[in-house]
Amino acid sequence: MRPFLLLLALIVSPALQAQGLLSANPAQPRVDAVTSFTLSGVVPFSVTWDFGDGTPTSAGGAVSTHTFSAAGSFNVRAIYTVSSTTGITTTVQRAVFVAEPRRIRYSPAAPGAGQPITLQAQAFFSTGGITWNFGDGTAPTMTDTLTATHAFQRQGVYTVSAVDTSANGRRVIGTQVVVGATGPSAPFSISYVALHWEDGTLRRTVNQGETGLSAYADLKYEGTGLFQAQWLVDGVVFRNLSQQLTFANRITLKSGQVNPGGPQLSLPTNVPGEHQVTLKVLQPGLAFEVPVIRYFVSLGADPEGPVLKGVLPRRVRAGEEVELQILGSRFTPDMELYLGRDMAPVGPIRLIGPEQALVQVFVAPTAKCGARILRTSRGKGGPAGSARLEILPLSKKRSRRK
Repeated sequence: MRPFLLLLALIVSPALQAQGLLSANPAQPRVDAVTSFTLSGVVPFSVTWDFGDGTPTSAGGAVSTHTFSAAGSFNVRAIYTVSSTTGITTTVQRAVFVAEPRRIRYSPAAPGAGQPITLQAQAFFSTGGITWNFGDGTAPTMTDTLTATHAFQRQGVYTVSAVDTSANGRRVIGTQVVVGATGPSAPFSISYVALHWEDGTLRRTVNQGETGLSAYADLKYEGTGLFQAQWLVDGVVFRNLSQQLTFANRITLKSGQVNPGGPQLSLPTNVPGEHQVTLKVLQPGLAFEVPVIRYFVSLGADPEGPVLKGVLPRRVRAGEEVELQILGSRFTPDMELYLGRDMAPVGPIRLIGPEQALVQVFVAPTAKCGARILRTSRGKGGPAGSARLEILPLSKKRSRRK
């Protein structure tokens, strides 16, 4: 018995030893800053580092440093061996979100033509020698501090930029300044905030590692002022927002949109499970709480889940109630049907076979016309297949009655 136990211990010991942990310092890296990654819990013989941002893998020891050149979510991996003879490799990984905290703030929030404003470079690496370009045709200005003062002589929207210099080179940080659009005298306030995904739903499922995931926020505001907010994912800041809103209006914000025409930041999809997204409004103050929306990161589509192949009728009209015939396979009573915005079931899904189901839905008069994609899924896995449905405009008779 004793020799057997000793042999078992010798077999198990290397497996137990090869359970490494990966940590990052700082835990929330930033663009252009050096981040240190440490592989602990093992004594590695060799380590190959993959930082998940498209840069080549590199060989190193238990500690490695890296500088990310763009914001986003990255999956950092350490592939290591603990012996020169076995050749067995083990991979440990860690999802990190790289932030870009550099911003340009200015005051007052709604300057007029000819009025001096103060611009401040926040979270810059440079402690002095910042070059400013005010975007109004005047010559660039260099300051020895993180602030600059300027007066725009005409009304308009100007792109102000400042050059930040770090150990990794120069980077231009910009913002827009609205001059002269002071708007109505009413105080700046927000009366409505609604969050949703691209298809109008409040919950969606994505596969692990999927990119391009963005949330949307519909805002209704009165007056003119500086809007400041933060997109939060599971209570952690994903992105900061700062935008001058002028006159009473409605606006839709996209979580991944940094600058018009610029790169898109995807919400993190590295960690499986359910995640919450919300918008924390910092300015102006809100008299209500912004709701949360959710997304589920799946390891892949549920192989036993429902598959959607088609829907009848293929066209429905806004403002009407209609019975949809859903066609597909592996339908179950617990499956979910995603209809998108301004469409809602008015009764339960009725199965009339493993490949056919019926559901009564109401298409709101406000439903957006055009093609829409319907999906089905079950809670434990991602959607499989989709069906195209076209929404026709509100009938003229109903529109006149309204």
